[in-house]
Amino acid sequence: MPNTIPGTSLCILRPREKSVINPEYILQYLRSEIGQKMFFNYGRGDFIAFLSINDLKNLNIPIPSLEEQKIAKKILKRSRDLVDSIQKMQKELDACTNSGWLQADKKIKDNSS
Repeated sequence: MPNTIPGTSLCILRPREKSVINPEYILQYLRSEIGQKMFFNYGRGDFIAFLSINDLKNLNIPIPSLEEQKIAKKILKRSRDLVDSIQKMQKELDACTNSGWLQADKKIKDNSS
């Protein structure tokens, strides 16, 4: 995350220089349902869950081949593009629906005068 300064409760995960893992794959995995369950199982704290540095070091993240990571990245991009398209269409639908109700309401008021 550009222009971000880690604080005392933030840890930056980076693969080693000659690692065979793509950082975007790590992000995708940790955001996935499986990754979130893993965090939930390791999390500690009553009100705000947190992970210790040792917990992070012991996370068991499966590492597929670079080719499989590239495929996963393409799938993630496609799914994000679809979500963006759906959100855009939802906004357009809401605008059309609201505009239709506003016009109908205006006609009803005009006819009752």
